[in-house]
Amino acid sequence: MKRFYFLAASIFLLAACSGLEQPDQDLFIDDSENLVEKVVFEVLPIKDGDAPATRASAVPAGGTVSFAWEENDMIGIYPNKGSQIYFTIEDGAGSSSATFDGGGWALKQNASYVSYYPFVADFFLSRDEIPVSFAGQKQVGIESPFNGARYFLATEATSSENGVLRFSYKTLNTIINVNATLPAGTYTKASLTTEEPLFVEEGTYSLDDRVIVGSKFTNTLEIELEDVVLTEETTIPIYIMSAPVDLKDKEVTVKVLSSDGNKYVCVKTPSKVYAAGTRYGLTCDKMEAFPSILEAVDMGLSVKWASFNIGASKPEEYGDYYAWGETETYYSSQHPLTWKEGKEVGYAWNSYKWCLGTYNTMTKYCTDSSYGYNGFIDRNTVLDLEDDASYVNLGGNWRIPTDADWTELRENCTWTWTMQNGVKGMLVTASNGNSIFLPAAGYRHATDITEIETSGLYWSSSLYTAVSAWGFHFAFGNIGRGRDDRCAGFSVRPVSD
Repeated sequence: MKRFYFLAASIFLLAACSGLEQPDQDLFIDDSENLVEKVVFEVLPIKDGDAPATRASAVPAGGTVSFAWEENDMIGIYPNKGSQIYFTIEDGAGSSSATFDGGGWALKQNASYVSYYPFVADFFLSRDEIPVSFAGQKQVGIESPFNGARYFLATEATSSENGVLRFSYKTLNTIINVNATLPAGTYTKASLTTEEPLFVEEGTYSLDDRVIVGSKFTNTLEIELEDVVLTEETTIPIYIMSAPVDLKDKEVTVKVLSSDGNKYVCVKTPSKVYAAGTRYGLTCDKMEAFPSILEAVDMGLSVKWASFNIGASKPEEYGDYYAWGETETYYSSQHPLTWKEGKEVGYAWNSYKWCLGTYNTMTKYCTDSSYGYNGFIDRNTVLDLEDDASYVNLGGNWRIPTDADWTELRENCTWTWTMQNGVKGMLVTASNGNSIFLPAAGYRHATDITEIETSGLYWSSSLYTAVSAWGFHFAFGNIGRGRDDRCAGFSVRPVSD
């Protein structure tokens, strides 16, 4: 867990580590007269990228954002020759300055070292390919808000001077600081979206050049918000980590989602290239509200059915398309396809989250070892909530229907092929008179979209085989189950218990 502190002046924070691993004794142990006497860790100050005239700072009292270690943080260190070792933060976590006796560290004065954070537990990791990812960000509260922040640090090669080994870390990512004015409510997610895939989702950096190089790009960066509860209209800071990115004169859409499904949106056009080790502010003091009309419709069944698809704002909108077990969309009417290593990718095995590029290298939800990577098998046949697009995107009691939920809807309701507001689909009417409309949104395979206006294909949360899952299909005069490749892009209609 990471904490950022708001200080009146920029300072560096020092931290201590212990728990030295020594994979190669010859590289670290020498006679006692040649050992480092003192070890110092310092994180260089985060710069403020906002000129005073912009008035965009979301940091109180004109202060700055600074980094502090948390207990059990792990740091990787490479000698000039040999494999990496690691240190674990124990004493001095959260302190503003600390130095440590180097006698027990077995680091040599005549050797040079580079260091990075966070540690990657792979002793064969190349120092030229340290991985980074900006997916899965989370902010807890608004006072000390960071938990699992995608914060990456690295140092230049350093050797001891006068018996002191000092590691001075440079911040490799940029901090995009949204200052959002929001009404009373509970907020669950925020995002930044550009028309082009400008943000690095995954990449690497070398400890020699300390510059992040993207391998997978996206047009949307998201952050989960936890314990962000406002009792009245308040301006809050939201911090999103990114690789350095050129947003100068680019249109950036800021969205904040509340627990009741309402969206608050503002559009900004930054005037700068966002550099490493720097915080930049985006002020959204007037956010446009888009009230949710998502309803849990009582069909007289064991679950209630949502009134429209994920990604839609009304029943006749198609919404987003998801691969089975994935919670982010590759494409919708609002989101273009993502890019990876300069190539457009979509709903195919080479992009699917739960395999390694082919259908017989599954890494989760595998019931047959012949389809698992290196014989992997877990016999998990129902989506975990963390992989459920309904739950992840909507929260609350929403989830993807099981195969049994779809069967219950099919067998206990009247299905009528019709048109609603110019959109073809199925009107599903319950015996109690309530109804839902399922648009014929077709499906996506690779980068193509197929069968729009002629059929609807919707996922269940139930696995069929290691490579396929149960879906629900309909077309004019036909409704029923289907067994479909997990990598295909289908619509999702949530249910609520």
